[in-house]
Amino acid sequence: MSSYKSVDRDLLRASCSLAGRGVATVFLVALLAIFASADFASAEIIANLQPIAGAPGNYADTVSYSIADIDTAGGILIGDKLFDSFSVASASSPDAVAPLASGIEITAVEVNGSYGFKVNSLWIATGGEWVDSTIQYHVGVTSQAAAQGLAIDGNALYTTGVGSAGGVVSIAESLYAQYPGSGASSVADEFNYYVSSTNKQTQDSAVFAPLTSLWVVKDIGVSGGSGSGVAHLSEFYQTFQQAPEPSTLVLSAVGVFGLAAFAWRKRRAA
Repeated sequence: MSSYKSVDRDLLRASCSLAGRGVATVFLVALLAIFASADFASAEIIANLQPIAGAPGNYADTVSYSIADIDTAGGILIGDKLFDSFSVASASSPDAVAPLASGIEITAVEVNGSYGFKVNSLWIATGGEWVDSTIQYHVGVTSQAAAQGLAIDGNALYTTGVGSAGGVVSIAESLYAQYPGSGASSVADEFNYYVSSTNKQTQDSAVFAPLTSLWVVKDIGVSGGSGSGVAHLSEFYQTFQQAPEPSTLVLSAVGVFGLAAFAWRKRRAA
């Protein structure tokens, strides 16, 4: 922590000495202060977000990782958020397909300013068959980001790869402020389902009081239709909303450095 404080003090002195060069200089110094104090050593896997062609303002990693690999590494850092403590449990009828942790791929994303990930795998149930999987994990903002005032105040669930011929595909999830033990109350719940193209809900979201740490429990159910009706799930997204927005933090930092520069100039004039 002492090294971060030293960097912050040096940047503050630099911002004051450059005060006469305008707001643009102070703005750049503020950005440097924010990134210099970020804790990027919290996880062995660090997402490398790149712009998505044809999707302005949205980003994705160029590499995907299995849940098993992420858990072995101790988590994955996506922006200012560390996703860790993943676990997967599944049950199914004899001919249905339920993936293991090694077969569920995670791709880091940033969608409309919210960090999260895309999930790719394959859950399949033919007529009369069924699959029930539970994915649990923890998400928390890094200690340095929390010290700067960042938290999570909402999340969204998008189901994008899904189909059913008379069956049902559902994703239900609950968010908890603490480890979801017996009797724990959730802070938010979402539910997506797909029966047919005209009977579906493939997006859900929730807002809640800002938290720096959350546990997520996701229940995935796939049931085949009658006869040869096949139901499947292959892709969905999970994102977490920033509180406050990063732009708000930058403006706040600019204000702080501006006040420091103003005070310095007043002392010199006196």
